[in-house]
Amino acid sequence: MMLFLVGCGKEAEEPIKQEELVVNDEYNDIKDEDFDISKYEAREVPFVFVEKLSRLDNYRKETVGETLAKVLFSFRQDIHNVFEGRLGDYHLVTISSSSLVNVYHEAYFKESVSYRDKDSDEYSTCSYEDYISEYGFLPYGKNLEGFILTTDNILNINDINIEKNGDLYSFHLEFDGNIGSSGIKHQMMKYGGLKGEPVFSSVEMDIVMTCDFTPVTIHLKSSYTVN
Repeated sequence: MMLFLVGCGKEAEEPIKQEELVVNDEYNDIKDEDFDISKYEAREVPFVFVEKLSRLDNYRKETVGETLAKVLFSFRQDIHNVFEGRLGDYHLVTISSSSLVNVYHEAYFKESVSYRDKDSDEYSTCSYEDYISEYGFLPYGKNLEGFILTTDNILNINDINIEKNGDLYSFHLEFDGNIGSSGIKHQMMKYGGLKGEPVFSSVEMDIVMTCDFTPVTIHLKSSYTVN
């Protein structure tokens, strides 16, 4: 799954609370002028990146990818998402299609959330808490494509290598997708009609950004089993 960024149904038994998605509080107070990669050790970079991502308020993100089944039968699910943020107003369109599952989801995030699951439907309105309970997580904030990064789920955090290529920096992340992933698992069940939560065997991301942590591209590859 490739994500391009530009910028300067089964309900859970218990509602997923937004405050549970906020971690790494030590980076909350970073001043805007301190988003400078030269000021941080490599192991800190992923968390500073997530903090920067959560503060972007004027950008467009396009996600293009696919899900491929490798067991029992051949199956491909195409994915195309577009998310736009404009000074606190956010708009999401999710389209996913295959021979088995077709998904359409559109939402506007303002004082409340207006959403629909068919492009011909009228919009329904709900609170942020109810939206998270239904769809797993918000498409912005302190998550990395739905995953919450912690020191417990990043593998080999002390071996993160920051590479410089011209004016851009890149690094590779490998982490345990079964930790900090309740929101993304819930959303996968919602969209995919799964009978149980997916179990991740690997999650990897290659992230490219500028020196002030502004994201450029994220390449995500994950492997998991589902029922």
